[in-house]
Amino acid sequence: MNVFRFILSPLVKNAVFAGTVFGASEFTQQTLRGDDKYDYGYIGRVALTGLLFYGPFCHYFYRALDNAWKGTTTRMIIKKLVLDQTIAGPVSIGGFYIVLDVLEGKKDIFAEAKVKTLPSWGACLLFWPPVQ
Repeated sequence: MNVFRFILSPLVKNAVFAGTVFGASEFTQQTLRGDDKYDYGYIGRVALTGLLFYGPFCHYFYRALDNAWKGTTTRMIIKKLVLDQTIAGPVSIGGFYIVLDVLEGKKDIFAEAKVKTLPSWGACLLFWPPVQ
């Protein structure tokens, strides 16, 4: 595969988009909190987590979901939404915390995921299904 085709591939576009959104979201959060100084290292690690984990995970998950369950009927959309929220939701949230902990060099890379995944997933369930 030539390098330009790879750079323009949907996988790379999705990964870069996720990294950009994650980094911008963390920057926005620090702004809204009124932090005295921006933690650019943390913003970068959050962006890198989106780039290296979240973007590729979602790219392959949704591609597989669309290939396995074709169609756009209401019933099919609800089935995809349930699968998205019950599989991709907890995996992507837990993976986010794990990858972030790896990038931060923490000894127990699962500790934060064990504590934060379920509450974060619960918050997502209140927001994403109505939006979808």
